[in-house]
Amino acid sequence: DALGYGWDVHAALAARGCAGHYFAHASGESYKRPDAYGKPELLAAIARAKHSGRRVVVIAVGGGVNGNAMGMIAAMTASDFVEVPTTLMHYNDATTSAKKAFSLIVDGRILSKNILGTFYLPQLVFCISEVFLTLSSCSVHAAVGEAAKTMSMLGRASSSRGQEDFHNILGACEFASDFTRVVQTAPGFEQLILFLRETLALKAEVVAVGRALRERREAGSVVAPAEEEELRRRRARLLERLRGGFHT
Repeated sequence: DALGYGWDVHAALAARGCAGHYFAHASGESYKRPDAYGKPELLAAIARAKHSGRRVVVIAVGGGVNGNAMGMIAAMTASDFVEVPTTLMHYNDATTSAKKAFSLIVDGRILSKNILGTFYLPQLVFCISEVFLTLSSCSVHAAVGEAAKTMSMLGRASSSRGQEDFHNILGACEFASDFTRVVQTAPGFEQLILFLRETLALKAEVVAVGRALRERREAGSVVAPAEEEELRRRRARLLERLRGGFHT
């Protein structure tokens, strides 16, 4: 909070009898992770307030990472949430997206953005437009790209305006490369994906066999004992393979 916007909001609320807990955190995408925002002192302050019967309101004053991560804290603690964007990026996110999330970050490297999240709407987005006067041109350009991306996701990329603005989405390939970066950096991640794929396929087979048995019985058709026994054995074998996948 180098420019003091957070302290200004904190002091203004305190002057009106709403004293709160001021929480400062590291800035930037590489800190959008649970350990950077879920600090014991912050969670303890929220717990104390709830224990005393006070209504907890998490106010996120800052940029887009701040809004995303503090929104996650508000969601996980069932607190009310207010966003005060000090960047155009945060303003765009706060007013067009309910998504709040942490990223997967290992040794300071962003492997996948916004992979752990929830949908949590703020009760209020309070915009002080004067704070945008201190933004760098780089920050403004990034926000234009984000807005263009949002527009394209809403189905307007085929419009002439959408095509004109689409070039602002710098690094659009990051979404396609996320999986590759995770596989190359996080040991065991590829095995996890294969495990999920295999167990989903086994589950589908188990369900299909169970439905076949049920449909025949509900239709009143006579199932030959040998045929029914074979279906039961097949389901048992599939279940055994499915259970075994969780213990290998």
